[in-house]
Amino acid sequence: MNTSADSLWDHRKTLETAFPKWCHALAKALDAAVEPKREDCNHGWQTLVLADGSRVCLHLNTWDEKVSVSGSWPKDHTGAVVTPRDFLRHGEQAINIHVGAGRDPEAAAKDIKRRFIPTFTQQYAGCLARIADRLAYANKTAQNTERLAAAIGAQAEKSRTGEGSIYPHLPGIYRIAVAGDSATFEARSLRIDQAEQVLRLLATFKTEESAVVEGGVQ
Repeated sequence: MNTSADSLWDHRKTLETAFPKWCHALAKALDAAVEPKREDCNHGWQTLVLADGSRVCLHLNTWDEKVSVSGSWPKDHTGAVVTPRDFLRHGEQAINIHVGAGRDPEAAAKDIKRRFIPTFTQQYAGCLARIADRLAYANKTAQNTERLAAAIGAQAEKSRTGEGSIYPHLPGIYRIAVAGDSATFEARSLRIDQAEQVLRLLATFKTEESAVVEGGVQ
């Protein structure tokens, strides 16, 4: 029998057994709450809910006797998780640190407050800002889709990509795709006289835009 291996195994089991209590003590020191664990959740994972409602994930790695501290990132209006990678510059990463699994919880909490919380708070706020932007964009898309559909008496629809869609009963136009403040017309063939009317109308838009620029209004 390999006594040293058995001793190491016993030590790891001791860390696993002590982990829930350690997490509760850590939460108290962070003025946080321990989130009830799901039945399907691994016993080496725990989530803390901070005072501002953000969540921090703790993962016990008994092999190196460390606890990984990382963020639990929020979801947007579609249910998609938004992480710092959605807005950070290339090469930057979501904050993640490690603390000793056998360390005093209050000492570990001080380390987390110093090395993790400031960056996490910034990154979480960035995620919330990106979520707000996405929702505003989705609302604008929906409003403009309804606006164009009402103008021609058509039905507004939403595509799987989040774009607004209109399938008008108009000559030469198969679909109108709306995204934010812009609309794309997916056209079919037109008679030459119809094409000429469309081009003349588009030409007036260009003339109006040029007049605005020349008048000094951007």
